[in-house]
Amino acid sequence: MERLDAMIRRKGTGSPEECAKRFGICKRHLHRLIDEMRSHGGPIVYDPTIGSYVYTENVKFSFGFIPIE
Repeated sequence: MERLDAMIRRKGTGSPEECAKRFGICKRHLHRLIDEMRSHGGPIVYDPTIGSYVYTENVKFSFGFIPIE
């Protein structure tokens, strides 16, 4: 997801087919990843004019583990 976030920020994902191929996954899996990001508030749309997924708002993506004490 972090890599996908970086590509979306750069508006460089390419088409869904191209993006899935870059990740080595099927298009359906890519759509699941994007849906997961959307379910956490990611304002993601595909812009056919530039041929990339984009954010419709300025957001910060944060995903990872935080140590507990």
